[in-house]
Amino acid sequence: MDNMFDKGFRLVKEIKALEKDSTAYIVGGAVRDFVLGRECDDIDIVTSVDIDIIEKHYPTHDIGSNKDFGILVVEFEGEVFEIANYREDGEYSDGRRPDDVKIVADFETDSKRRDFTINAMAMDEDKNIIDYHNGQEDLKNGIIRTVGEAKDRFEEDFLRMFRAIRFATVLNFKLDNDVRVEIAYMNGRIMDVSTERLWKEFWKMANSDNFAFGIHLMDELGILEKLLPEITDFKNYDHYKQHHPEGCVWKHVMGVIAQLDDKPAVVKLGGLFHDIGKPAAYEWFPNKGENGKYHYIKHDIIGLDVFDKVVDRFHIPKDIANEIRYCIKGHMRMHLFLNMRDSKCIKLIDSPYWKSLYDVAHADDRARLYCYDWHFWKDVDEKVERLQVILDNQKSVNSIVDGVFVMDILGVKGGRIVGETLKKARAYIIDKKVDVTTEDGYNRIKKYVSTFK
Repeated sequence: MDNMFDKGFRLVKEIKALEKDSTAYIVGGAVRDFVLGRECDDIDIVTSVDIDIIEKHYPTHDIGSNKDFGILVVEFEGEVFEIANYREDGEYSDGRRPDDVKIVADFETDSKRRDFTINAMAMDEDKNIIDYHNGQEDLKNGIIRTVGEAKDRFEEDFLRMFRAIRFATVLNFKLDNDVRVEIAYMNGRIMDVSTERLWKEFWKMANSDNFAFGIHLMDELGILEKLLPEITDFKNYDHYKQHHPEGCVWKHVMGVIAQLDDKPAVVKLGGLFHDIGKPAAYEWFPNKGENGKYHYIKHDIIGLDVFDKVVDRFHIPKDIANEIRYCIKGHMRMHLFLNMRDSKCIKLIDSPYWKSLYDVAHADDRARLYCYDWHFWKDVDEKVERLQVILDNQKSVNSIVDGVFVMDILGVKGGRIVGETLKKARAYIIDKKVDVTTEDGYNRIKKYVSTFK
């Protein structure tokens, strides 16, 4: 089956054929990914062929104002490609987009407007690379370097500072020294970028297998403190070494997300935010012990309110935010898992967020170095396996012990008492290991429900 690149090469060839002596190339991140041998599902094309001519030959999408900037989105062989004329940007007055663009005749001029050298290459239909800024050399050396002066590129679009960090994270590259210096100097301007654009970059970074490195890099260059001061505040709060030999809250959380680098993005974010309530929960008790003692009591519950402010700040999608909240709220309950009633454990396991909570809580423990209790987690896994069997059989149990069953025994036609009794009855079945498919078990649960008359 042809991949996205195969279709892109064919489209480039077709576009060139539309006009005599024309040029067309795959450009930008797609070329970078091709050179690195990475998969790509988003290909942009630049060409000298007028987009009005291209528009006549292909189905188009989302033209809108894009056409005013010499950009066209077309459908080709079941895929969508963005096609643009060679452009030169005008002044950037808003730190995001050019005030105007000028159509130019060649890719060399167009390449000068791009952000980083590794994104400023082009490739023709025969896979020949056009590279005016040594992008291939920077790919080989693992360097993120701007096209031209870093200061100029970042002043054009402040988000490029964050994009530099994201590319370094995703590709496991180093930042060129000029790039590092300018980000450290200009980091305050990141606050001028819309939170939606920032979240998009942050989410892409969390999707990499190098997220912990990215957080450290954000911190080194002053970006993290601007965007997530709740996280950098972790450095100001200590742990007792007998419980957390790895160090303060910051070192602990960094250790947690390092344990999660191969997990989905939402799990890594659950690890990043799981202790977000600790600074607000910090409390000193001068009369405890010889020299007093501090605690982070209910930091899991307090953390929900603190995290909600982050959600509002970045407009984090509801489904992602809810999964992270579940990890924040539930990570301390996992310490009690072996002592919890089976019915409460099953409620946790039955959540769509269970796997994320388990991964965060497990990493939370593993990050405590030699305090990690592998015997505990072995017992947890055994309990989960046993309870999963019960959960898998729950449908048959629920078909027997349902609302009608409760109403018949209580002699009522509905009301709150039915739901409350049904909930207690099902928990009783699990905790007391009642087999309601047998006559003895069925009579036992009938007797239990009748106590609520």
